[in-house]
Amino acid sequence: MPLNPKIAQVLDMIERAKRPSYHHQTPQQARAAYEKSAPILDVAPAPMHSVEECVVPTRDGRTIGARLFLPVAPSLAEPLPALVYYHGGGFTVGSVDTHDALCRMFAHDAQCAV
Repeated sequence: MPLNPKIAQVLDMIERAKRPSYHHQTPQQARAAYEKSAPILDVAPAPMHSVEECVVPTRDGRTIGARLFLPVAPSLAEPLPALVYYHGGGFTVGSVDTHDALCRMFAHDAQCAV
């Protein structure tokens, strides 16, 4: 099966950047490199009705930052479906900020809460 042309373009951009692989870096170096390069692959942020900062409690008493993206006004008469998005990153790279535009795109295109 041939590679999707858009994916091929992204892989080509990554190859041309000639950055070291994350597994050859310390977690701190990998995090800094990712934060620096993430905007290269970003998409234009889709318009949202609202974006809300949230805090999710964990069982060890800590919290995790999260964001709620609503493409349209919430309605009890017509509740939105929801997508819970967990980004990868090996608990090392990426954040709610680096994945903001992607989550906006999901919410906008699928017309669901993310």
